[in-house]
Amino acid sequence: MSAFANVSRALRILRTLGTHDAMYVLDRVPLPPAARWLARLAAGRPKAEFAALRPGQCLAEAVQAMGPSFIKFAQTLSTRPDIVGADIAADLALLRDRLPPFASAEAKEIIEREFDQPLDMLFAQFDDQPV
Repeated sequence: MSAFANVSRALRILRTLGTHDAMYVLDRVPLPPAARWLARLAAGRPKAEFAALRPGQCLAEAVQAMGPSFIKFAQTLSTRPDIVGADIAADLALLRDRLPPFASAEAKEIIEREFDQPLDMLFAQFDDQPV
């Protein structure tokens, strides 16, 4: 993946976290003050609709907006309250049980885009019916 694509992806992640008022996750990452300031600048302002939510709820909403890979990671984090804290883990646990389904056509498109190959070159079979 090119450096431009990596920077672009990092900016999308920051903007999503910022929009969903979930930039607090950066407080747990050891960053130089200048990098923290730059990340917050790139993230922008949160939407007002997230102001009333708990931090874990904001993170769960952001993760859902970022897509399936991030959801899987957050589902894993939800089992580790020793890492993220009990309150955030409880909010992320909702991603295990109460996720809205999305179309298999969308899943196929994401897989093909991310791997830059047709689906039939990646899998022997792909079931359109979700588990």
